[in-house]
Amino acid sequence: MRLPPRLLLLLLVWIVPAVVAGFGVLLVPYAAAPEMGYGGALVVSLAHWAPWVPVSMAIFWVSDRVPLERGGIARALAVHVPLSIVTVLLMIAVIVLVDDAMGIVFPGRSLTSHFIIQVRGVAEFELVFYWAMVGAHAALRWHERFMAQQAERAKLEADLSEATLRALKAQLNPHFLFNALNSVMALIDNDPPSAQRMLVRLSELLRTTLAATDAQEVRVEQELELVRRYLEIEQIRFGDRLAVSIESDASARDAVVPALVLQPLVENAIVHGLSRRPGPGRIEVQARRSGDTVVLTVRDDGPGVHAAPSRAGSGSGIGLGNLRARLERLYGAAFELALVDDPRGGACVTVVVPSARVA
Repeated sequence: MRLPPRLLLLLLVWIVPAVVAGFGVLLVPYAAAPEMGYGGALVVSLAHWAPWVPVSMAIFWVSDRVPLERGGIARALAVHVPLSIVTVLLMIAVIVLVDDAMGIVFPGRSLTSHFIIQVRGVAEFELVFYWAMVGAHAALRWHERFMAQQAERAKLEADLSEATLRALKAQLNPHFLFNALNSVMALIDNDPPSAQRMLVRLSELLRTTLAATDAQEVRVEQELELVRRYLEIEQIRFGDRLAVSIESDASARDAVVPALVLQPLVENAIVHGLSRRPGPGRIEVQARRSGDTVVLTVRDDGPGVHAAPSRAGSGSGIGLGNLRARLERLYGAAFELALVDDPRGGACVTVVVPSARVA
């Protein structure tokens, strides 16, 4: 059975001085028992000090009910001052009885006389010990309260972070789906068969999206499947104007990434890249593992970042701005999000996140 932390602490606190006091008797023997060895001296010391263990527990019990803290100091003093005097006299009485039992009292000296001598010699030390216990209790109480506050604060911060992540993702989901619905509406009058195919793809996309509503992070393979379904809808809308390439390393497919991390990047590529290109365009999505990270890349062959200034500032909108906020919540500073001109033409946006967490 494990001892309560307070009791274990008190045992250590009072056994140590008892052992030290036993060695002290070897250096300066009792005048009434000069032949006493260390064993006897240790027994006497333990008998002197051991009662402080239950007495300290009693002091803690009283201090729990009348703690020495702001707003209750007067009440605590009114209880502890008389109790400290009674405790000191009781502990000195224990010393006298132990000394008498071990033959340390000089023959012919009464216990009353020995008691008075002890009061004169050790009362102030016993009084310090009592108030040290009161102070130790106040310190432990403050520490326990501080740790409880820290734990509560950590829980509140975790709850706030989780709530923020859910709010950011909840903001992205309808944005994602409304864009897909707009694509359907654009084809209803001009190309009903394509609109029907798009509705089928949209229903599949809805099922996939709703299945992952509560997950903040998903496997790369799941994220790529969601993007694949979204791009199938866009391919119906753009027809031959949109070519798609989706690639991933086998080692990266089971890595965990934020849910819906790729969709705003792909949408950004379509809105600011493909839709501004007069002829056919291409979007490339790639996922690979690099050391302890997962690298997600979305490229398009549109006009590029510098040719479309609004695109460079789009990080403040729902898409890239939302994504950056989510990445900061999930990874702190341990991520990268960069939108640059691709040397081959067009734009390239890259997300790098830790890959230590694997599904």
